Order: sequence, then C-alpha cells, then structure tokens
Amino acid sequence: SQPVLDGISLVIRRGEATALVGLTGSGKTTLLDTLAGLRYPQRGYFHLSASTSYVTQEPILLFGTVESNVHYGAKRHWPSEWVDIGGLPIALEVGSCGSAVSGGQRQLIALARLKANDSQAWFLDEPTSALDAQAEDTAVNWLLEEKKGRVLLMATHKLSLAARFDRILVLHHGKIVQDGTHAELVKEDGLYQRLWRLQEVLA
Repeated sequence: SQPVLDGISLVIRRGEATALVGLTGSGKTTLLDTLAGLRYPQRGYFHLSASTSYVTQEPILLFGTVESNVHYGAKRHWPSEWVDIGGLPIALEVGSCGSAVSGGQRQLIALARLKANDSQAWFLDEPTSALDAQAEDTAVNWLLEEKKGRVLLMATHKLSLAARFDRILVLHHGKIVQDGTHAELVKEDGLYQRLWRLQEVLA
C-alpha cells in the first residue's frame, strides 16, 4: 500500500517558525502526529531532542475549570492573569470534553496550555481554525513572539498565516515538494504559488 508519508527528510531548527501547508489529505496531520509521538514510522526514524506539546485540530479538555485545563501537566503554576483567554473567566466550568465552551474557546485554552507547559517543541495542527480574525491574529502574533529557543511547527490551510512564518514546507501526497520562505515560494512555479493565487481570488 502507498505510505502516507514518503521520503521525508527534515531538520527543524529552534527559534525558526515553520509552517506546514498542502492540500487536504497531503499528510500534514500524520507528520505532526508522528513528530509528537502519537504515530510511529514503519520505516525510517526521527529524533527529537526536546520536550513537546501538541495542539490538535480538536483540542481535548478535561472536566473542570478553564484554569485547571490551562495548568494541566504544567511544570509550574502561572498567575491567572498571565494570558487573555478570550475573556473567559478562569473559574468557568468547561463541561465534559469542553462541551460548555465553543470550539474557538477550546482552541484558546489549548494555546494557553502551551505557555503553562513551557515545552521546547510546539506542534500545532490548524490551532486557529475556529477563531475569529482578530483572535487569530493575536494568537499567531503571540506564537511568533514565543518561538525563541523553541521548535515551532504549525499546519495551516491559510497561506496568509503561513506567509508570516520564517519557513514554509509544502506537503503533497506525503512528500515535501517545496521548502522556503513565502517570498521565495510565491515566485516559484509550483503548488504554493497556485494555492496562493487561488486564495487571493477567493479572498
């Protein structure tokens, strides 16, 4: 059978914000799952010399309050005012699996958990897909400010977000077909350029 990922050879440097883009089904989530240790390659290997945190497409919340979810697994307890969690009261009960808060609010809580855990590698799979434009801009600005000394790899379908990152990887049929900055890739005859032009037309 055809492997989901094929011939991936990749080095991700600390302090470099890297975006992962590609069509639906290109293997973005599988690559992130593998790097986060949720899947294991049938062939080849990967080495990650850092503690990791992973924000999935559907963040998992535990029964309890906003504050208890932010600090779950945290190395240290941060003051409650350290981050603006979308105006959510820290004592708010999130319900079973986060049923009492919206999808966007679950994503904000998951992003806040990143800071509390203070891991050296952050993997994010469409972490702002349910946020409004203003909240998304704030979240991405914060991620880019926090990249220093960390591995930061984020999958997104929004090339306008990817364009703000230091490096962009274009995944297609499980292979990295392009690797560069937005300025480089938008001039290169390839998938990224075609997707960028399409999103400009639809904007």
